[in-house]
Amino acid sequence: MAAALTGRVQGKVITLDEPLPPLEGRRVRISVEPLSDETPRLSDEEQAELWRRWVDRGPQGSIEDEGERTAEIDRLYAQLGELMAQIQNGGGNGLEEQIREQFRRLRQLQKEEADALEARFQEQSQLQPGEGRTALERARQIIRDQEPPTTDPPA
Repeated sequence: MAAALTGRVQGKVITLDEPLPPLEGRRVRISVEPLSDETPRLSDEEQAELWRRWVDRGPQGSIEDEGERTAEIDRLYAQLGELMAQIQNGGGNGLEEQIREQFRRLRQLQKEEADALEARFQEQSQLQPGEGRTALERARQIIRDQEPPTTDPPA
């Protein structure tokens, strides 16, 4: 028997609009989706704030910084290529210092990028408080659900 019910979600609690059919002790599948007419609308200010926070601290770090850093690295590679071509064509007077400075900046940007990547990896690889226990309890439940019922006679 399948039943589609509606209700409201508040934190971890779902309050149904009507009582459940008798399902005591049975495994059930719960699917939660917003009703289109009840979808909350954000104000322009709320949307702008959420976007700003996403740009600053998205799930993989800042969008802005990484794009600017990557673009600068790309520019440095292009400029270094041009300077190296000038040196190979015999016009290398005084370019060595400029090349050294650009290599120094390139190494600095690459180190920042590697550090940011490592920090994101560390952040994403750590369990949030309670996640370890939740995963362990879920694994135990799966094992219990897959075990055949015991048919041992009473002792």
